[in-house]
Amino acid sequence: MKSTNPVLRKLSEFKQAYNESEKSLVSGLRTVTDTIGSRFDENETAQVSRVMKNMDPDFNRESFERELREYIVPEVVDAYLSADQEGLKEWCGEAVRSLV
Repeated sequence: MKSTNPVLRKLSEFKQAYNESEKSLVSGLRTVTDTIGSRFDENETAQVSRVMKNMDPDFNRESFERELREYIVPEVVDAYLSADQEGLKEWCGEAVRSLV
């Protein structure tokens, strides 16, 4: 659509010129806008939550954290402290080999 619409084509050309400009005023403005824009970028927690929601639409971060805190983490720590390799393999899979 960008190639057929003259308004979008002009906006695209303007954006390209803005991004490639080496003029000090434009460069300074670009630094400011990039800094402000980075404040609104998706952080790692939001990225993981989005991926989990894509895999399981019923995913709820609070219930997942509760399950981690009350069940999963204590089980894994207990298996690690008691050197229960089989228990660790159930939770961690192949990663146990590097722990032993």
